[in-house]
Amino acid sequence: MPAIVALAAWVVWREAVTGVRLAAIALTFAGTFLVSGLDVAGAVRLSPGGLLLGLGIPVTYAAWSLFGKKVRQKYNPLTTLTYAFLFGGLVLLPFQFFTAQPFPVPAPALLWFGALISLSTIAAFAAYTLALGRLPASVASILVMSEIAFVAVYAYVLLGERLAPAQIAGSLLVIGGVLLLWWRR
Repeated sequence: MPAIVALAAWVVWREAVTGVRLAAIALTFAGTFLVSGLDVAGAVRLSPGGLLLGLGIPVTYAAWSLFGKKVRQKYNPLTTLTYAFLFGGLVLLPFQFFTAQPFPVPAPALLWFGALISLSTIAAFAAYTLALGRLPASVASILVMSEIAFVAVYAYVLLGERLAPAQIAGSLLVIGGVLLLWWRR
C-alpha cells in the first residue's frame, strides 16, 4: 500500500520520492511479508485469483489515502470520516441480509462493542485522516504500517499466539521502516 500511495502521490501531486521514503517502503514491505508467514517455502498455496483478490486490499487502502488526502484539504477530518463510513455502511448493507444476525444483543455486549468500535475504528481512522491533512500521503501511508507490528504484539500478549523468529524480525523491520522517516542526516 505505501508503494502504491507513493507512486500515485508522485504522479498526481508531485510529492517527493526520496531515498529515505523508498527505504522505509522497502523495509515495511519486507516486514509485512515476514509477519504474514508467507516466507515458509511450500507451506502456502497461492492462486492467481487469490493474489488478485489480495491486491485489492492495498489498492483500496491506497485509494482511501489518496482520496482522503484530497478531500482533507477542504474538509474537517471528522466530516471526511463521517461520509466515508456512511458510504462504506451503504455498500455493506445489502450483504447483511445473507448472514444470521445476533439479535437480541445483551446490553453489556453492546457497551463493549461500542467501545471497541470507538477506539479501534473511529479514533484510529480519525487520527489517520487528521494526519493526511498534515503529512504527505506517502509518509502517512508508511506510518500506518506500524499497525502490523502492533497486531503481532497484541496477538502475542492478548491471545497467547506464538511468533516465529521471522515474524518477530518482520515486526522489527516494519518498526525500522517507520522510524526511518525520522532519521536525519
